[in-house]
Amino acid sequence: MRRPDLSAGSLYDGWQVVDPTPQEKSTDVYCCGPAPVKAILQGHVDLKYDVPFVFAEVNADRVTWMVFADGSKKKISTDSVSVGQNISTKAVGSDKRVDITANYKHAEGTKMERAVYNLAVKRVNIPGENSNGTHDCKPGVSMKIVELTKPVSGKNIDLKLILNSNDSETRTLVINVNVQAMRYNGIPSSQIQTELKKLKLLPNQDLTIPIHIPFSVYGEKMRESNSIKVSAVVTDKDKSEAVYITEKDLVPESPSLTIKAIGSELQYSEMTAEVVFENPLSEGLRNCFITVTGSGLLTETMEARMPLLKQGQRLRVTMPFTPYRPGPKKLVAGFNCDQFRDIKASCNVYIKPVTGVV
Repeated sequence: MRRPDLSAGSLYDGWQVVDPTPQEKSTDVYCCGPAPVKAILQGHVDLKYDVPFVFAEVNADRVTWMVFADGSKKKISTDSVSVGQNISTKAVGSDKRVDITANYKHAEGTKMERAVYNLAVKRVNIPGENSNGTHDCKPGVSMKIVELTKPVSGKNIDLKLILNSNDSETRTLVINVNVQAMRYNGIPSSQIQTELKKLKLLPNQDLTIPIHIPFSVYGEKMRESNSIKVSAVVTDKDKSEAVYITEKDLVPESPSLTIKAIGSELQYSEMTAEVVFENPLSEGLRNCFITVTGSGLLTETMEARMPLLKQGQRLRVTMPFTPYRPGPKKLVAGFNCDQFRDIKASCNVYIKPVTGVV
């Protein structure tokens, strides 16, 4: 859209960021934007509307704090890289992801990124504000959580925590590994498991700790959640002020559900939707429920139910439908049961028009 309210020329015309459901109010209204993408990229955060908010969304630091029982807080670390990565949109005419990160921010660590950040700070008049490129001192212990296999819902999840000492000192560490089911908004929904260990970390060596999360433990707790947060909090037994934290977010891949459209792909000609699902668990799936929808393809949602899908059993459902609108369409299948929720699959269909029919 054009933005003549911001400049006499076309400097801020083009793509605008608009969000009707932001995290906070803008001038007493829950609405964000329109904020020019060009202004966000250039750090022109003094422009309307809500450019500072969107600039912060794609350039913010992640600061980790330890909150103690008495309410006091201690800053543990600052991550100035992970926020604002893989900004994406859907490709025109296909379901492919298009990366548009470069439209919103310059590459991390470049001179241009630093110049834009400093300009943004200057424009909003924050005195003495430090650059978000500053880094904390290198910690005495470095940690990371590594996936051993790709997490798949219905299967056990295996990871490992790797700790490394960066100095010549032997450390006695108390290691607390915590696993939580997370809601879409980042709030924990339930505790999955926790594990406490006390181990020695030798100088300049790695210490590897396996993390095993059985499906029998996490499965039931994921019904209202879509991700798992694994966090490790490590304290030095001899230096109570030395605290180290690392986290990893996991999104288990859903079991395979497939749908395909069979038939002539001609307007007003009957076709068939075929939906296939195989039980991946070592137990039966109870109260299975399949839905099929498609704008321009179905006039109403089609449903199929199966009380029990046995271990390893393959479910194949066919449903007839008659497409009534021509053009590119999408057929969508959904699968739910007591153990799994909201498994989705889709396929693209191009419906050819009947000659002479409007």
